[in-house]
Amino acid sequence: MNVVPYSESFHRDDKVAMKTTPCSESVVVSAIVLPTGVADNTTMPSQKNMAVPGATIFNMRESLGLSQRKFAMECRPELDHTTIRRVELNQGYTQDTLERLAATFSRLLQRKVRVEDFFLPPGLAKYAELPSDVKARIDDYVADAAIVHQYKNKGNPANL
Repeated sequence: MNVVPYSESFHRDDKVAMKTTPCSESVVVSAIVLPTGVADNTTMPSQKNMAVPGATIFNMRESLGLSQRKFAMECRPELDHTTIRRVELNQGYTQDTLERLAATFSRLLQRKVRVEDFFLPPGLAKYAELPSDVKARIDDYVADAAIVHQYKNKGNPANL
């Protein structure tokens, strides 16, 4: 096997370079070199359509009149205040962190707060606090709206 001396050729395509190094007479090894670690054309889902917990957690904490630092100290086990900041800015969180926050809110608000509550749209954030008769009216309205939508779009499965 003859080894060809090391050489490089770069093919640029939107900040992504293809590095080609011949290793033998019949083999060429190629690797993608990403200068920043992520290609610019990476698509992320639109956050406009995604429910993220940051705003809900921020509003709940503010309603208690607690700073991020004081709220972090109320968590069991205690969290760092930078973790609260990161969650509120939707810059990352774990299931464990969200469960601790839910338990802390449950204790401080003296009502059951679930992790799922953090992902409700802002208009439904106070749903858990509503009286049961109001919840029943809302549930009936949503059920009626779903039936109307179903019949309005009958025959067109793409719209269901």
